[in-house]
This record gives sequence, C-alpha cells and structure tokens, in this order.
Amino acid sequence: MNELSTNDRILLIFNSATGQPGRLGTVLRKYGYEFDIRRPGEGDALPDDLSGYHLVVVFGGPMSANDDDLGNVQAIMEFLPKVVESDVLYLGICLGAQMMARHLGADVEPHPEGFTEIGYYPVQATDAGRDLFPDEMMVYHWHSEGFGLPEGAELVATGPTFPHQAYHIDERIWGIQ
Repeated sequence: MNELSTNDRILLIFNSATGQPGRLGTVLRKYGYEFDIRRPGEGDALPDDLSGYHLVVVFGGPMSANDDDLGNVQAIMEFLPKVVESDVLYLGICLGAQMMARHLGADVEPHPEGFTEIGYYPVQATDAGRDLFPDEMMVYHWHSEGFGLPEGAELVATGPTFPHQAYHIDERIWGIQ
C-alpha cells in the first residue's frame, strides 16, 4: 500500500448535503491531508483528473447503489471507472462500497429474507483480515442491502446477516459495509 504523504489531497465524496468527514477526517487531518469535498447530489462536478489525489473516499447515504435515476448515484457510477483506471487509493464506506462492488460486476441487493442491519452488529475478521481487524467487533450499520464480492476481491471481514462486510482489491480498492 502507498505510504502516507502530507502533500497529497483526498477527494471526499458525500451522498448528502450535510455529510462531514467525521472520525475519518480527524485521523486524516493528523497526517496533514487537505480535503477536496464534493457533493454530486448538490451539483458538484467530480474531477476528470485524479493525479493530484492520494485517496478517493465515497461515503454512505440513504439511497441504493442501484438508484440510477438519482443524480448523485449516476454521477458516482460514471466516475468510478476513472478511479479504477487510475493509481489513486479508494475507500468506499457503506454505499460507497456497494457502488464500487456494483461497478466491478457484483450484485447489490436486499437480504434474501428481508433483514436489515440498523444498529450495532457483530463483524468478524476473515483469515485475510486478521492483521486489519480484531477477531470480532461490534460495528454500527444502517443498511438494507448488501454487496456481492467483486471478481478479484479478497474478503477481509464477514458478518452473520450480510456475509460480505469488507473487501479489498490489490490493497488499493477497499470497501467496508
């Protein structure tokens, strides 16, 4: 994985008008990163050139990764090929993980029995994720859809309700439910 640099910018993409970087932003600011915040649902354009970014983060939102009729979903789905073709790191959180999984050919759909995860639920590290996560943790969720595992992805965390909780591809593209 690329080493952290204090000279690079991070592109933060929010799916709501009021989204904020939160704890992730607090950590990244400690490393000296500058943020470029975009909200495509509010009319912000996404950049064509990613060479000036170290990382792209797509945050969650109340919509589905399958809601192509929504401007923000459409804009991000059209943007993701640029991310994949670039050298930039990617972190998809909840909806952002689902969107990338969908872009890479995996299904994003409701639980077959109609379950949702709203609140704290157990998540377990897989063998591949043991160096990243504790063996078991309680993680706050707010979603009714899960993602399939994209081709070439390695599952690093799982859960009893939605088995695909976190994945990576080549330690560059990361998705966490």
